[in-house]
Amino acid sequence: MQTELFREMNSNPPPGQLSETERQYLYDQVKIIGPRTVLESGTWYGGGSTLSITRALHDLGTGGVLHTWEEHAPFHEVAQTFYAASDYSASIVLHRGSFVDGVSAADDAFLADVSMANPGGGPFVLVHSTGSDGVDRVDWSLVRRDVEVIRVSPLTDNMLDWRLAAERAQEVHCVESSFHVLVDSLDLPGKPLFFHTKLRTRYARHRTRPAWAWV
Repeated sequence: MQTELFREMNSNPPPGQLSETERQYLYDQVKIIGPRTVLESGTWYGGGSTLSITRALHDLGTGGVLHTWEEHAPFHEVAQTFYAASDYSASIVLHRGSFVDGVSAADDAFLADVSMANPGGGPFVLVHSTGSDGVDRVDWSLVRRDVEVIRVSPLTDNMLDWRLAAERAQEVHCVESSFHVLVDSLDLPGKPLFFHTKLRTRYARHRTRPAWAWV
């Protein structure tokens, strides 16, 4: 038997590619997570994942918005027409063009706003001091104090939101953690990077770029 959600979505929407179960699951996950911003690559006609996400954001009522990109003009136009006339127009922004190009051109809009952690807007040092064990392992005597110190904390729901902060920081201090892996994956030429390991593992050195200073 079709769920009420699935019947509503298929009453008069544009085509979509998800099954009943997939649509319901995606809708439920968005409601549980409650994201502020969702990015989607490939709108198609807008009746599948796009509709599931948008309706969940609308029903949450917290101001969350889906940004979705479609390169093919006919698909984009169908979706644009549908959502402009729908109840969900405030919960979706439809972009015409490449997802990669669109996100790259608007990094500041889709990554965490550094100002929420650094309201002064001046230079800062980024520090992630605890791993999964909750122990602060940073040698704070090595952290600059002539600029503001921002500690990575759950200001957002997504660790990836901190990429922009890592790129803009004067220097970055990390312990062995998933955040260290994130920073290690970024292209940060010339930026002072400090890895406070306390020799917790013997293999981490082989997984880390030479740019890190082990302290």
